[in-house]
Amino acid sequence: MNKGLLGVVAVSGFLFAATSSFGGVLVAVPDLSYSVALADGCTVATTTGLTDFGTYTTLDTVATDLPAGTVNVTCSNGLAVGICVDAGGYVGAVTANSRHLKGAGLDYVSYDLKDGIGGTSVGDLGCTAIDGAYGGDVAAWASFQSVTTSGIAGDSYDLYADIDFTTAAGVADTYIDSVKVTIVW
Repeated sequence: MNKGLLGVVAVSGFLFAATSSFGGVLVAVPDLSYSVALADGCTVATTTGLTDFGTYTTLDTVATDLPAGTVNVTCSNGLAVGICVDAGGYVGAVTANSRHLKGAGLDYVSYDLKDGIGGTSVGDLGCTAIDGAYGGDVAAWASFQSVTTSGIAGDSYDLYADIDFTTAAGVADTYIDSVKVTIVW
């Protein structure tokens, strides 16, 4: 007659119960536990490349409501966000607290970005003051301060520009600048 031996062995805090070679092995271990945290999140993308506002003469004074790109925002559904546009690389070059496009020399052209045709100037006031010299004096993109996003499909916002050529003092050149778009929540 074959009798099985039952042994109990403790190894590294786990209790193992074993039977003889004719039986099976029973292992008692703690349950496996898992965890993952999901937080609200956003992505932002803009139209890429250089937006060409066109060619004008040194006799022109202003151009208004020019398409200036699109900001595409995708955030967690229902998340309230602020969308901020900084002052660009040449803020205050000619006119205090204004954006400027820079020519090859020391000449600049003033411009403004707006949230629609004939819309409100866009800035970063109320959005963590990305550029304190600019954000404190220019109206925030008010329509973006309390935007509630619609989720995966994303939301698009068009920018428009007004350009004041008089700050260039009639100097023929190609003028450029770039701005940074930031989302806060």
